[in-house]
Amino acid sequence: DALWVYSQKVSLLLRRALAEELQQNLDTRLQQLNIMSHDSLIIRTAEALSNTGGELLVAAISEQYRVALIDEFQDTDQNQWHIFSHLFAAPEQYLYLIGDPKQAIYKFRGADIHTYLQAKQQAQHHYTLGQNWRSHPDLVQAINQVFTQCDNPFVFAGLKFNPVQPALDAAQGTLVQDDQPLAPLALWQLAESDSSSGYWSNGKAAEEIKIAVTNEILNLLNG
Repeated sequence: DALWVYSQKVSLLLRRALAEELQQNLDTRLQQLNIMSHDSLIIRTAEALSNTGGELLVAAISEQYRVALIDEFQDTDQNQWHIFSHLFAAPEQYLYLIGDPKQAIYKFRGADIHTYLQAKQQAQHHYTLGQNWRSHPDLVQAINQVFTQCDNPFVFAGLKFNPVQPALDAAQGTLVQDDQPLAPLALWQLAESDSSSGYWSNGKAAEEIKIAVTNEILNLLNG
């Protein structure tokens, strides 16, 4: 077990060193080719706002844009929030942030939950939708039931679950099998892994889930 843990640490160090080397080489190549990537555009803008003369950039952009709306704000990282919080900080400006912080937990597209919570603390007003117009009422109620079982289901302070009401007609879109409505939500749990650690790796767990979902669909199709 000790040897396995040691090998995992060495592997992690090597991968991290490789990632840093690749990023450095990429930045050098982009500069040589006089090309700016999406990430470098964000990083350099954030740096420009923090350096001497950054107030001139803020003033120039503020004259052109008075209002900004950022959709899917949960995908924002620290550098992006640094940019927008500086560019739209004047009293005569307005910045609207729309997003679901629960999605930021998974770091999709570089999302940072801590950045979201920081922005939330700085916001003057908070709004949330009270009705769900996209899902079946039974599923909405099932989700409400799951996430209201404890006071802090998402662990992070300041990130709470807000139960919503269904807006659709319960008689529409019900999934049935043999003329019987199916449960709107089913929870599956993998058995304990047979690995030495007792835990599933991401890749192996994903493979097992794919197999289980495929078998479930085939069972439904075969009646």
